[in-house]
Amino acid sequence: MALDKDHMIKIIKLARLALKESELISLEADLQKIVKFVEQLSEVDISEVEPMLHAQEDGLIMQEDDTPHEVIGLKALLSSRGFEDGLIRVPRIIE
Repeated sequence: MALDKDHMIKIIKLARLALKESELISLEADLQKIVKFVEQLSEVDISEVEPMLHAQEDGLIMQEDDTPHEVIGLKALLSSRGFEDGLIRVPRIIE
């Protein structure tokens, strides 16, 4: 697939780029290289490649749930001036 000037203008508009004519020529050359590379990738035989769900073979590494922050937060609540009946009273800001 070759990129013509109309394609380039559409891409630039979609990307909201402000380019000069000289920059347009440079960008067009770069995009042509990218398109050519992607076309090469589509020619690669992947019929024997098994699909995968994750790039890491181990999948996600799970960690133990740990709650030290909740305990610290509870201590902070209990020591606050406005803590009353499980709530923190704050000054009224809306009249």
